[in-house]
Amino acid sequence: MELLEERYEDADFRHRFSTVVGRDIKQLVEIFEKLTALVRETEFNFEMVDMGTVAEECLAELGAQPGPDAANGARVLHLTEEAAGKRVTMSVYREALTLKVKGDRVQLKKALAYLIRYLLRKSPGEEAKLTFSLGQSNDPEEGVQLLVSSRTAKVTDEELQQIFDPLKVVQESLIDMGPYVSHRIIEAQGGRLQARQGRHEVSFLASLPATVA
Repeated sequence: MELLEERYEDADFRHRFSTVVGRDIKQLVEIFEKLTALVRETEFNFEMVDMGTVAEECLAELGAQPGPDAANGARVLHLTEEAAGKRVTMSVYREALTLKVKGDRVQLKKALAYLIRYLLRKSPGEEAKLTFSLGQSNDPEEGVQLLVSSRTAKVTDEELQQIFDPLKVVQESLIDMGPYVSHRIIEAQGGRLQARQGRHEVSFLASLPATVA
């Protein structure tokens, strides 16, 4: 900001300025939204939505671009997360079904984005790999399931056990509040969110009750 007036005619500086300011404003807005969710109840606008469409919109808003499809049938997306300094490769699996739920489209997209960004921030180095799966559970009570996982993310067992505890989120500065906010959003839609630590990956499993249109 201090250099803007004297270097305004420098096209490279203006481009760099707009990139940095735009990125940082988005980060500040996200932090504000998370903090707001900690101290007050969110108002939800419930409607019939297709979770496949919600997921696609979320990934598009994150800047995901299609790459060559994998041999196993997965769609491969690439994105650059400037805030985390990561180049991301994401494999996307989706059942060829319309997966209807009754929920808030905007808030559900935020919940997914917070989980994705958490796994990116927990991936050391400049490369991150994520898998996103969407389908119908065999258990009718589980309904629609979304699995976001990463083999590059490194999370301690202790943090994962505390990640949905509001007191720990507030007290422990090393715990990202994003997953907790996602947990609140998904529970408010009648679903549930679980955090899992496998031998080689960290994952979040969201379950939402399916609705017949």
